[in-house]
Amino acid sequence: MARLVRGQPAGRPVPGRGRAGAWVNAVGGHPAAAERWAKAASRARPGADGPGGIAPDVPLALLGAASCRDGVERMGRDAERALAEAPTGSPWQAWAQLLLGIARLLAGDPDAADHHLADAAEVGEEAGVDAAVVALAERSLLAMTRGEWQQAEALAERAAAGVRRAWLEQYPSSALLHATTARLTIHRGDVLRARDDLARAERLGAGLTWALPHLAVRVRLELARNYLALTDAAAARTVLREVDDLLAHRPRLGILGDQAAALRAQLDAMRAAAVGAASLTAAELRLLRLLGTHFSFREIGQQLQLSQHTVKSHAMSIYRKFGISSRSDAIRHARDLGLLVE
Repeated sequence: MARLVRGQPAGRPVPGRGRAGAWVNAVGGHPAAAERWAKAASRARPGADGPGGIAPDVPLALLGAASCRDGVERMGRDAERALAEAPTGSPWQAWAQLLLGIARLLAGDPDAADHHLADAAEVGEEAGVDAAVVALAERSLLAMTRGEWQQAEALAERAAAGVRRAWLEQYPSSALLHATTARLTIHRGDVLRARDDLARAERLGAGLTWALPHLAVRVRLELARNYLALTDAAAARTVLREVDDLLAHRPRLGILGDQAAALRAQLDAMRAAAVGAASLTAAELRLLRLLGTHFSFREIGQQLQLSQHTVKSHAMSIYRKFGISSRSDAIRHARDLGLLVE
């Protein structure tokens, strides 16, 4: 995120200073300070372009899009306005493309979203800003929803390289990447690494507030999704409460509200089936992550360093505890309970 300090606007309002202060505090997770700076900027006498030839309205249009105060449709219009005036190749252009992509995503148009997110990633990587990291993480998650796990892995690796290259490891915007990586590692059956990624996502995500509500909610929804996949109902319940608090400030976030409701339903179902789920051993949980893949029992055994006979014994135990009789039924039942991330 932008490296400027938080503060109270003082003296006669200066347009460029107010706009920059509003944007920096918004992306820094300080909604109240962002509002103060935005009000100062709106009272200021219009002036010439700011540093680097930036059009005066670009930061405020981005702030409007980022805050999503007036809903997803207005978010898209603000992002389009910022994109039309942002200098080509600038960080402002990267953020405008990112916010436009997110607006399309929240409106339920993943194809249009992916197009703008790809542009945001390209421009953001050239400009060295964290908009690229968020865009690539979002594209990785979209690839997962299409079942394109190899592409999802490649996009996440590209985002991680950008984090290292631009020294963004401690930026809150990297939280979504860690939540994304956790989902990928759960899909591979690497539970220990997933736990590490989730811990990093939680720590960094704590800095995301309703100043950037879409990102704050998105990170927590992915955390909840991963915790449900790990059968950690308590952790999932905690982050979903945080989602409820964020949605109380910014309720008009498109499909995110529906996603939160779906995850709460999964949590309730998991609670209802707690006996069966809780009775799975650690070895059975590791196997369960891989039952949803195309690997045979022999190939799963090679990954887990177990014999084919042991894998089959664990699978039969899972079937018995779930009250079903086949691998396909086990996969379906686990997904219904939120124990598997699709």
